[in-house]
Amino acid sequence: MKLLRALFTLLFPERPSETIVADLTPESLGTLAEPTQGERNIVSLLPYRAPLVRACIREAKFHANPKAWTLLGSILADYVRELESDWNTFEDHQIILVPIPLSRRRMKDRGYNQVERIAESARTSYAHLRIKNTLLVRVRDTLPQTGLRGHARRHNLKGAFEVHGALNSTHTYIVLDDVTTTGTTLATACRTLVSSGAIRVLGLSLAH
Repeated sequence: MKLLRALFTLLFPERPSETIVADLTPESLGTLAEPTQGERNIVSLLPYRAPLVRACIREAKFHANPKAWTLLGSILADYVRELESDWNTFEDHQIILVPIPLSRRRMKDRGYNQVERIAESARTSYAHLRIKNTLLVRVRDTLPQTGLRGHARRHNLKGAFEVHGALNSTHTYIVLDDVTTTGTTLATACRTLVSSGAIRVLGLSLAH
């Protein structure tokens, strides 16, 4: 068995990020969690500069790694659970998680939305978590935000999102993305929800 495993590894070597994620535990990733509020009032849970975090994000985003989804989902579940415990004085208050959607083309090419998969993994450890994957829709393809600056970022996302469905003024909607740099994508998505009638909207990224 060891010989077969060694041969398989020789023929199909693991990616460095895959090796990191395979050995990572929710507890060790949790020690890196440091929720911080940055530009545009967007909260980020993990520092992207940390190698363990970068490995998780890359595996979740580009390699459909279930372990990475689970690890990041555990961090997300802990954060939402803590928020709800702080806000339990609101009798009818509910937190609704809204993953940033992919365009149809990118969804077809990739086959999955990593942010949705992470949210769904979070619900396995926190069953009370409410997710609406279809509430926010990306109605046109956009260029990758990486490499764009300032006005170009804002123009790239203008009119990119629409709300499909009813909003409840007593709920808090948390728009979730995996990584944020300037926060333009999350800020645009949040404004779309507000312009459609949402009262409380927060932007949340797993890493920054």
